[in-house]
Amino acid sequence: MKKCKLCKQSKDFIYFDHDYKLKSTYKNKCKDCIGIYRKQWYIENKDREIQRATDFYKNNREKCNNNRKIWLKNNPEIVSNNVEKTLYRKYKITGDEYKAILCNQNDCCAICKKHYKIFKRALAVDHCHKTGKNRGLLCQKCNTALGLLNDDINILNNSINYLKNHD
Repeated sequence: MKKCKLCKQSKDFIYFDHDYKLKSTYKNKCKDCIGIYRKQWYIENKDREIQRATDFYKNNREKCNNNRKIWLKNNPEIVSNNVEKTLYRKYKITGDEYKAILCNQNDCCAICKKHYKIFKRALAVDHCHKTGKNRGLLCQKCNTALGLLNDDINILNNSINYLKNHD
């Protein structure tokens, strides 16, 4: 048993971290108190901590990206589960329904007809913002283009005519 310096409670050693500076001893604050202290410190120093994390990422971008790639590769079930949840939450479709739509589009973007494997990102689920109805899967460029043109058929037709007249 060990007594915590902050909460003054006697607790089993499992509630204390090892003090690695003094190899044979434990820290004088319990894990619960350290957690509370760290949370409070973060709240009081949030801007400083965000800046520290941003600076670290800027100085270690390649290392961070490599570690992220390794983590994603080693945790496919978590990544897959998160993608499934996002698809359902945002568009009310399952992963199998996404794959079926992709198959119906011959594994290509519905507008530019480029194969999905040439893109860095998965094809986006295009949907009508007024009705919420899903329309198909688009690459990032095609999806962005539709969004910038406000999904307006007249603007799209004017764009087509403009391109035809200035070829």
